[in-house]
Amino acid sequence: MYEKIDELDYRVSKAICRLLENNKYLLQHDVHERPITHCLACYLKEEFHKCDVDCEYNRDCESEDRARTKKIPNNERSKMRIFPDIILHKRGTNANNLLAIEVKNKKMR
Repeated sequence: MYEKIDELDYRVSKAICRLLENNKYLLQHDVHERPITHCLACYLKEEFHKCDVDCEYNRDCESEDRARTKKIPNNERSKMRIFPDIILHKRGTNANNLLAIEVKNKKMR
């Protein structure tokens, strides 16, 4: 997928800049984070063509766990269940999780 951290950083930064430029109304009017994450996810999809970009993603088709929730390794011994605001990954597997993003809106002044 995307192997270089500099490339990942550049592409995410580019998507965030587009969000800030094109969606000031959402950021200035203290709207819920969902419309903001939707817009950011659209910009991220333009940058990461090889990835699935999902909001509030909560499924893992490979999981044997009844809950079948996406699990992201937080160290070598354990995995935590998360429902990221945005995830760049490949659906149906945990082998290609690229980035999980949590968004919090602070009203711009």
